[in-house]
Amino acid sequence: MFRVAASCQLMASSSGEQSEALAEKQPYAIARKDGSPFGLAGLLENWRDPNTDEWERTFAVITAPSNELVGQIHNRMPAILKPESYERWLGLEPDPHELLITYPSEPMTMWPISTRVNKPENDDPSILDQTSEPSDWQAPLDVSDHVSGNKIKSGAWDDHGGR
Repeated sequence: MFRVAASCQLMASSSGEQSEALAEKQPYAIARKDGSPFGLAGLLENWRDPNTDEWERTFAVITAPSNELVGQIHNRMPAILKPESYERWLGLEPDPHELLITYPSEPMTMWPISTRVNKPENDDPSILDQTSEPSDWQAPLDVSDHVSGNKIKSGAWDDHGGR
């Protein structure tokens, strides 16, 4: 079966990521401070399912190394395109990989959200409600590991042992 993927762009007002630092994973919403939408770089593919012979359309969001804000909870994040790059990303250029940059922290914010987001049946706007204050990208994230009680800063265990 021969497959060819095309560039696509998903417009979003926020994205999400799970904390890698906690034994009990905490989801976070990530957005622009001004609330404006942003474009996520993706790949779109049409293919025929060999089991059903039906055509399927699937996509994948491309990731990039995390910025300082998201780096507090995870080592990667969605590749966010700058608005001036939208047209080029969606164009016919065979390899616009230099557009896949780590988006800067300064215009972004991040806040913990309910673990309800982990179940597809919880499909309502309240899953993005803030469960505590948003993170300042210049301040280390200070959260407790709910299993051991250790404090974790910026994704690394403190002096009480562990990672």
